[in-house]
Amino acid sequence: MMALGVLDSLVIDDCEDAWNEDVPANYTISLDTADKMVGTSSVKVDIAAAGAAGTILCEVVAPGTALPKFTHLEFWIKCSIATTAGDLQILLDDTAKCVSPLETLNVPALVANTWTHVRVALATPQLDSAVISLGLKYTVDIGACTIRLDDFRATRVATAAVPLQVSQFIQDDVYLALSSAVDSAYYQNAALLVYYTSPDEDPTCSN
Repeated sequence: MMALGVLDSLVIDDCEDAWNEDVPANYTISLDTADKMVGTSSVKVDIAAAGAAGTILCEVVAPGTALPKFTHLEFWIKCSIATTAGDLQILLDDTAKCVSPLETLNVPALVANTWTHVRVALATPQLDSAVISLGLKYTVDIGACTIRLDDFRATRVATAAVPLQVSQFIQDDVYLALSSAVDSAYYQNAALLVYYTSPDEDPTCSN
């Protein structure tokens, strides 16, 4: 299978502690050990109805995190209500509290109460040489909601060949079964290339 795959990654924040660099009014931050995707917890963000559009929740990340060799930011996110693309944004900054973001990345549309794995291209990775602050921006006032965040990583993504074992041919049909599922969260723009030799093919299968 030819697909976009992760060649290298760097954890920016594992979401194993509650974000606290800057917590806006009407935000309540906690850890959720029951509803998470990676590790032992996720960051739970409860935003009250009075939460104001444009507010930013921030977390300190390892001083001087360098991202020039990476191409994308990946993370898990879940919201209690449906959103449209850009209602929420993720910020990366080399100054405290994301006051002048190097990266402002739109979160895609989210289905209510559903974990979504997001892979978004970094706009200027060559400038992201000393990231110290990671932020969630409540860009649009979408009302009271609960947002969960998990496992922020910088990744280097490139097209790679991934071998997949065929475990069974379905006789008298054109279907084949793979030994394992293709995880669309981690392989994007995939093309499946199937090779077989002749004349030793199975005569019970159509070509």
